[in-house]
Amino acid sequence: MRSRHRLFSAVLAAGLSLAPLGLAAQDRAQTLADIRQELTVLYVELQRLGTELNTTGGAGAPAVAGTMLDRVNALEAEIVRLTDKIEELEFRIESLVSDGTNRVGDLE
Repeated sequence: MRSRHRLFSAVLAAGLSLAPLGLAAQDRAQTLADIRQELTVLYVELQRLGTELNTTGGAGAPAVAGTMLDRVNALEAEIVRLTDKIEELEFRIESLVSDGTNRVGDLE
């Protein structure tokens, strides 16, 4: 009877200690989703600006447009890199939550 009470206490303690992790993971997932959405909006905006630069370059503008186009391309590359990193972090968080959930299930 006493060992059963200890087991129940241990499972309860483990569940309570992992609950904030689940909530934190949900907050992170929401934050990651927000960041991904913002990056998508920025990517579309950069595409639009790049198209604008290519179509509106006047006779005196090629030197300026070239450097500006290079900056837009660099920003686009950085957005792609950050999106990849966010997706990697999202996968890691989902894996941790799944693993934690499985471990709590195993304790029960």
